[in-house]
Amino acid sequence: AMLDPKTSVWREFTIPNLSGQPSGIAIDARDNVWFTEFGPGKIGVLPAGSSTIVDFLIPSPNSGPEDITVTSDGGVYFTEQYSNKIGQITVPSLTSR
Repeated sequence: AMLDPKTSVWREFTIPNLSGQPSGIAIDARDNVWFTEFGPGKIGVLPAGSSTIVDFLIPSPNSGPEDITVTSDGGVYFTEQYSNKIGQITVPSLTSR
């Protein structure tokens, strides 16, 4: 959800997967909103200026992505709780540096 402080109006965005269990969230320098989807093992992104969420399946089955961060150079990294890994996602149209 996003709150417009000028109007005090909330805007909510529906996650494509009903069992998404969104957890971590990070906003990159281009205002893309990245988040983890714990249940289905996906990384989601709400591209800046869009109202449609796009999600990407993590290759590790049952990974349990939880935390996510964006580095100053635009890298998007996330933890995989059950796979004992740190993952990186690169979507050229959104993360190109």
